[in-house]
Amino acid sequence: MDLLQDSVGLAFLTVMKVGLFVGARLGTGLVLSKQPNGQWSAPCAIGTVGICCGLLVGADVTDYIIILGSNAAVLSFCSGEGQLSVGLEMDIALGAVGRAGLAEINIAADSSIAAGYSYSQSRGAYLGVSLDGMLVFPRCDESVSLDFK
Repeated sequence: MDLLQDSVGLAFLTVMKVGLFVGARLGTGLVLSKQPNGQWSAPCAIGTVGICCGLLVGADVTDYIIILGSNAAVLSFCSGEGQLSVGLEMDIALGAVGRAGLAEINIAADSSIAAGYSYSQSRGAYLGVSLDGMLVFPRCDESVSLDFK
């Protein structure tokens, strides 16, 4: 519970992945930030696209909740330039039960590094160990601007 109370923001992301040795990822979500007065901001819509390769087969949908611990972490999701994520993922899903383990490096446009903690749950028919590359970008046509003062 301390992680949530100390957080500066939350990201909710749903990603669909499909592949056979080479795969594609596509997702959408929302980011909320905690304002200086303690209230939560209006949501910022985000999208993701990516590719993966490795020992993988199947299709799944994974829901992520990411706890963001700094303003830099929130801005890495919602800045106009977006961010690139590269990582190694192990994922298994069978029906409504599944889990994903992920170790990744996030590179924002300003070369900053920002930490976050995540929880995920998968559903589908998927088994894989893969190297993933993903671009996370704001969907400005769907978003309200976040302003840190």
